[in-house]
Amino acid sequence: MAGKLTILRQLARDDEGNMLAMGALGLIVVAALVGGGVDMSRAYKVQSRLQAACDAGVLAGRKAVAQSGFDSNAENEANAFFDNNFDEDEQGASGTTFTPTSDDDGNTILGTASTGVTATVMRIFGYSTIDLQVTCCQCRPPAVRTGTRLPGRQLADPVAPADLRDHHGQQCRLLPGPGHDHRDR
Repeated sequence: MAGKLTILRQLARDDEGNMLAMGALGLIVVAALVGGGVDMSRAYKVQSRLQAACDAGVLAGRKAVAQSGFDSNAENEANAFFDNNFDEDEQGASGTTFTPTSDDDGNTILGTASTGVTATVMRIFGYSTIDLQVTCCQCRPPAVRTGTRLPGRQLADPVAPADLRDHHGQQCRLLPGPGHDHRDR
C-alpha cells in the first residue's frame, strides 16, 4: 500500500507528460456529469408521468365512491385508471406500485405510487435504478347548505381549497360536493 502511495505522489509532483492522465480523469468526470443529467432528466419525465397517473387514479377512485364508501369497486376503478395512465415499458420503469386508500369512507382518497427507472449512462458508475415515489389526494369538500343565514352574511361561505388537507398536510384537490357552488358570488 505504501508503494502505491509513493507512486501516486511522484505522479502528482511530476508535471511532464501527464496530460493524458489528466485528460482521462477529466473525461470520467464529464461522463459522470452528462450521464447524471441524462438519467435525471429521464427520471424527471417518469416522475411527472407517475404523478399524473396517481392523480388520475385517485380522481377516478373518488368519483367511483358510492353509498358504501371507498369499497373494492372504487379501489378497482382507481387502479384501472392508474394502470391506463402509466405504462412501465413505455417509461423504462419497473416495480411500479399504486396504493389508493381512504380513512374517511371515501371523502378523501389518498394515493401513493412508486417505481424504479432503469439508469442508462449512470449504470457505468454503479447506479442501476433511480427510485421514485409520489403521493396524491382527492377530496370532496363538505356540503355547504345554500340559503343558510349567518350573522353579517347572506349565504354560508364555501370551504376555501387551501383549508382542505389530508392527514399528511398535503393540500387536496376539490371535487364539487352537493350544494357546493364554485361560481363567483
